[in-house]
Amino acid sequence: KGLIPFHRYPTGSRTAVEEHLWEGSRYLADAEGVYRLHFTVAAEALERFARETTDAADRLLRARGLVAEVGFSVQDPATDTLAATPEGDPFRHDDGTLLLRPGGHGALLGNLAALDARWVLLKNVDNVRPESAQELVAHWQEVLGGLLVALEERAHDLVRRLADEQDAGATAAAAGFLADELAVPEALAADEGADGDRRSLLRERLDRPLRVCGVVENRGEPGGGPFWVAREGGAPSPQIVERAELGEVAAAAQQEVFAAATHFNPVQIAAGLRDASGRPFDLRRFVDERAVFIAAKSHAGRPLLALERPGLWNGAMAGWNSVFVEVPGETFAPVKTLFDLLRAEHQA
Repeated sequence: KGLIPFHRYPTGSRTAVEEHLWEGSRYLADAEGVYRLHFTVAAEALERFARETTDAADRLLRARGLVAEVGFSVQDPATDTLAATPEGDPFRHDDGTLLLRPGGHGALLGNLAALDARWVLLKNVDNVRPESAQELVAHWQEVLGGLLVALEERAHDLVRRLADEQDAGATAAAAGFLADELAVPEALAADEGADGDRRSLLRERLDRPLRVCGVVENRGEPGGGPFWVAREGGAPSPQIVERAELGEVAAAAQQEVFAAATHFNPVQIAAGLRDASGRPFDLRRFVDERAVFIAAKSHAGRPLLALERPGLWNGAMAGWNSVFVEVPGETFAPVKTLFDLLRAEHQA
């Protein structure tokens, strides 16, 4: 979808990736007029994406005097998963070899970690508005990023305070911040027990990657939304859940909860990837490996069952601290079929 012309202007059409370059120029540029974008793409399309973004960056430089530095990565083949037949046997090609398939967007966690960035703004390539709406989108991207930085600074300060046993007020401050700002109410129970245990519990709960997720009013788009999730009787935590995670035979009560969701996750996420000492988190530590799911797919006209890894913004971030912020629906314009490009929000 990134290489499809999305929007038509008097000077010509723009593909989705070029439109992302124009959008990003409004809120990512530094004092020297340089800004950085990264696309994870299919290996066979890498050269085409590189040509497209090189040409687009040249046009943007001439128009706005800003320099777009664009990086690329591909999904690691080592994250592929074994496909199965509908009966549960290994799926084989006609020549008898096993079929391995990409493991879903959860397989991109390593790509995210490899960016070696402190903060990242995540979006889907098909969710991009024409230039007339990009000022609004940029404003809310800045809101999400600014809230991330503000919350992260407070969390990191509390982590350092908890390490100082002479700071008598650190435990109460950390418990209040976790409960009030990060929706971790069980942190208030940390007032019980030995002081060392309280500090250890609170520090462990704070010393995690942080994400601020934009959500929009639910309009029935396919995908997931923000929910309270409790696993194995543990305390509930705010998570992003997609319908595919429930499975085809999910309990009726769970289906009703999902259907009644008021908000939707458009994958507008500001993510903080470094700890209080400035070191990158080991993102693998925070994955819920049980959050895999089976999807019905096909290959060469034959049905199969595909194993998908915990989704990048679902199970792969299950152990992160998460904050959800309602953003205007006008910032969200997904393209799942070509007909979506006929919607008013995609008319340039």
